[in-house]
Amino acid sequence: MAVVTIGGAGLIGVSWARLFGAAGWKARVSDPRPDLEPLGRQKPPGGTA
Repeated sequence: MAVVTIGGAGLIGVSWARLFGAAGWKARVSDPRPDLEPLGRQKPPGGTA
């Protein structure tokens, strides 16, 4: 399985993580945000990923 590491979990970083995840990649995101894990498990609006 391919793995990508993303630095930053703002709007763009989370969007990239979801895009790679939808393509079958394992995405690792690094950010000090306390809400990072639940945010990454939510479905985006429209439920596309």
